[in-house]
Amino acid sequence: MVLANEKTVYLQSMKIIKADDYARKFNGFRSMARFRTNAKAPTAGAPKEDARLVSAESGFTLAEIMVACAVLAIMAVSLYGGISFGFSNVTLARQKLRATQIALEKMEITRMYSWEQVNSNGFVPTNFTAPYFPTVAGTNANSNGGLTYYGTTLISGVNRHPSYSNDMRQVTVTVRWTNHNVHQSLQMSTFLSQYGMQRYIY
Repeated sequence: MVLANEKTVYLQSMKIIKADDYARKFNGFRSMARFRTNAKAPTAGAPKEDARLVSAESGFTLAEIMVACAVLAIMAVSLYGGISFGFSNVTLARQKLRATQIALEKMEITRMYSWEQVNSNGFVPTNFTAPYFPTVAGTNANSNGGLTYYGTTLISGVNRHPSYSNDMRQVTVTVRWTNHNVHQSLQMSTFLSQYGMQRYIY
């Protein structure tokens, strides 16, 4: 009688061990990537635990998609803004370089005039225009790249010591242009002397 009871208890314990082992294997199989990929929607009579597992692994939620789209939009706008800012700076730098060339050219031409020509009223042109691309003989003179520079050349007296102020003049060249509806300007100035600047520089 005792042996029969012990055999019954042993068989029941074996069933419990087999049931636990089966549950562990099933849960491990259910967590595999292949099972999650090929998982089907739970039926009406499926346990609630299986329904929660399938719904949690079914895909991205609407909130996650919206956050991802917002991040991508911010990155795209930032990239476009950075590229536009870089190209604008390069364009402005080229325009300033060309304006410097024009102002330096006008000043060097003024240096070649004689003292009588510099002091002649109206001999040195007061206003001038220049294209963005320097004109070359045999090419189209109107190819200014959509940009025209407007400048002025001003020759005035020098407020210095009376002993030599009458023998010196100050030349100021101003160049103006427009970049994206923004007015830009550049100014250069130098001195001219009747007998050369070497007499006034020590």
